[in-house]
Amino acid sequence: VSRQAAASLPAEVPGRGLTMDGLHFQAALPRADGVADDEGTAFALGRLLSDAAEHWSEPGAPPIRLLPRVLDPSNLPPPSAREGVPFGVEERGLDPVWVRFAGPDPHFLVFGDSQSGKSSLLRGLGRGLIVAHPPEELQLVVVDVRRSLIDLAHDPHVMTYAASPPAAQQAAERLRSIAGERMAPADASPLAAPTWSGPRYVVLFDDYDLVAGPTGGPLAPLLDVLAVGGDIGLHVVLSRRVGGSARGAYEAVFGRLRELGSPGVLLSGDPGEGPLLGGTKAQAQPSGRGLLVRRGERPVLVQTAFSPPTPVPGAAVSSSWTPGES
Repeated sequence: VSRQAAASLPAEVPGRGLTMDGLHFQAALPRADGVADDEGTAFALGRLLSDAAEHWSEPGAPPIRLLPRVLDPSNLPPPSAREGVPFGVEERGLDPVWVRFAGPDPHFLVFGDSQSGKSSLLRGLGRGLIVAHPPEELQLVVVDVRRSLIDLAHDPHVMTYAASPPAAQQAAERLRSIAGERMAPADASPLAAPTWSGPRYVVLFDDYDLVAGPTGGPLAPLLDVLAVGGDIGLHVVLSRRVGGSARGAYEAVFGRLRELGSPGVLLSGDPGEGPLLGGTKAQAQPSGRGLLVRRGERPVLVQTAFSPPTPVPGAAVSSSWTPGES
């Protein structure tokens, strides 16, 4: 409150404190047995609660609900073109949390170290987008150097499945060409609305840090159109490790997505990497647990749904986290 008001508090009087207005208050002992002493306070408080419960005839307070240790995707609402894709539940009311690319935030970021659940989150988003949109309305470009999302590769929604940096750069160049065709010509009226048609394109890029360096990455062709992605139907979902994020901030595409205020989830990671999204740091979390950070909102703790890979015959799939692992 203030140093002057704090100095006026008598140190020898237990329970004496200050209001926000600088006034003194006296806290009462939590007991109703007539004893004005702090000896045996814990027992007296327990007795007080027992007496209150014995005389209370109305319904009791509901139990405190906690985030689940593992969240099954079937416990979430179905994805839809209007509402977006639910990917988890938040801690305040256990309500679903959504990714909506049609709104003011066309891109999404996922940070998490090994076994944190970031590949599971991207897989769930991909499956949700496939359910919510027909192939003629939405196409996916999946960049997956560790082949953790290989079960999405042969879906009709997937325009390109890239498992190497050269393939990813070719896909990015193709998207840049499409984006160029959708942008308004130089002589267009500033009041003219976008007139492009065709599907929206969503890039799901897992483990971006494995292929991007200080000199650039395979998404470099898209750098100049990221800011207008929502207007031209281009969206990027990028995941990377928390470790090394401070150095990775100088990579152009990753840095641009952060500059645009893209929302995202901070899964388990080292807080020593510093603020990653909206001034928020990562912290050690159980698998699938993280902080959802959106521009202008307070970060909220969420549990993301566990979406295990579907076995693909003959495919070598990298290991991913399983429920119960840290």
